[in-house]
Amino acid sequence: MSDAVNALKLQGNTFHQQRNYTAAYQKYTEAIKLCDPEDKKTLAILYSNRAAASINLKDYLDAIQDGREATRADPTFVKGFIRAATAADAVGMLSTSAEMWKSAAEITADPVLKAECEAKANAAETARTQHQRKVEQGDYRTQMSSFRAQQIMPWMRAGRLYKQNKLAPNSSGLVILQAFHEFDQALDVLRKMKVKKEGGRDLFKPGGMVLELFTNAILTDQRVFHADFPGFFTNLEIQVKIEVQAFRGWGDTGPKDIMKEVPERLKNSSWSAVRPAVAITIRAWILRAVMESNMGRENTADEFFKRAIDILEWGRRIYANVPKSERGAIFEPTILRAVRTLRLANLLGVYRANDDHCGYTIDEIGQLAQDLKDETDASERPTSFNGQGFFAAFWIYPKAQALSVVAWAHMQRGLELTLKADEADDSEEAEAAIVASCQEFSASYKLYVEAAEAYPPDDESRPYLLAIALEALFRGHAPIRLTLPLARRVRDAIPQAKEIWEASMKSKQTTAKYDEASQFIAECERQLAKGAWTLDDCFGVAHYDVHPKTHARMHDRIEAG
Repeated sequence: MSDAVNALKLQGNTFHQQRNYTAAYQKYTEAIKLCDPEDKKTLAILYSNRAAASINLKDYLDAIQDGREATRADPTFVKGFIRAATAADAVGMLSTSAEMWKSAAEITADPVLKAECEAKANAAETARTQHQRKVEQGDYRTQMSSFRAQQIMPWMRAGRLYKQNKLAPNSSGLVILQAFHEFDQALDVLRKMKVKKEGGRDLFKPGGMVLELFTNAILTDQRVFHADFPGFFTNLEIQVKIEVQAFRGWGDTGPKDIMKEVPERLKNSSWSAVRPAVAITIRAWILRAVMESNMGRENTADEFFKRAIDILEWGRRIYANVPKSERGAIFEPTILRAVRTLRLANLLGVYRANDDHCGYTIDEIGQLAQDLKDETDASERPTSFNGQGFFAAFWIYPKAQALSVVAWAHMQRGLELTLKADEADDSEEAEAAIVASCQEFSASYKLYVEAAEAYPPDDESRPYLLAIALEALFRGHAPIRLTLPLARRVRDAIPQAKEIWEASMKSKQTTAKYDEASQFIAECERQLAKGAWTLDDCFGVAHYDVHPKTHARMHDRIEAG
């Protein structure tokens, strides 16, 4: 090891000990560039150290790649396998995890470490097997199992209404139909995959390319994603690998290495060769993220959404002056906006699953949503549409989704403040928390209504978000003159949305809230007719009640905003 390389390595170690992982990563990178390619032992250490920095930065795909580079440089270097395995565990890449832990167990001489690595390899393999079994059995919510289910799916209902000329120009049915058009084409291609035995191995021959079709459909409306034939997930996994390899895309490589390799490829080639590799890699990540999210693995999904966004942002910045005809559509702002929208929806799942330990604060998620809204507001509107649902998919839906997540952030802060008021011993502290919680619930209610109104009138999200807005009023103990009209809006919005979205998950959730709103309306009308209640009284459903000492001034605070 040269003196310069050693100095950089030591500087990296110091920064790592100080938890300045970005600076550590940079020093290890500089050391790798200066290191003699024949000094395999040193390279293995440097790649392994850089992998550790990436793990702490939560750049797990980069860490996997560096762990693998460490083991390629020195196949006996146990830490390289451990780094790759640890990063793979973090993003749920179970096959990679099992492979890396098993390799570490095979080469270590430490019996304690060997046993630990074997246990982790077995755990990863067991989890992988269970996951695969669920996939094959269609246990996930993307599976359609019956002919009747197919007949009531949103795209089928929207198609029938379209043929009857009953879809309004701003209907959500036009969006889901546009998404289904491409998704259905991809399904047809995927079904045509052929398998034959040769030399004791299975050889797969795809019926065509599907990644662009699938991801275009998902970016238009992710609710179109479904599996409707046995072997869908298995075929899709094989298809993705084939396409990534065919276009020289990057498999497990992380964004940092791709950002380094793209300019290097362009030096010796052209965009016509590099563009498909970049596009197919990003599309594979988007598809993987959506599948993981649908399968209840939101943390893993977030990693792939982040990686896609990293490359999309980088490409738009670095190659801003390259014509679209050369760099392709993948770096278009509509695609970036759609991926941000998908990620926001998934982040709520991350938060629900992990609460305070999800890695994101409520404020951080809220800010990501606000950024998306601002970005959408500032974006240039199209002069022509690529299909009738194009504008809604890439302008209306991102803004509506962003507004709903900003509203969610206010709701969460209101709940935290309500709890703080309930638990406070000091009356002034409780009063301050009450005031602040009322302001948060008021902001949440207004933003949820704005988000609901941003969606097409027949989208399932409209009644759902109106129902959540009503919840915000209930939690804030708003007066009946606010809650009753909103409850009626929830009730009245349901039938129109049901024409298309009756079969969806969100509509089932909305049905419960519809029943709740209907009961509230009936009770209000009875009590108001008897003169027992007035429009200034504050009555909500029981499970939104807060501590009695917060009741007195709550509705005044809601009205004050």
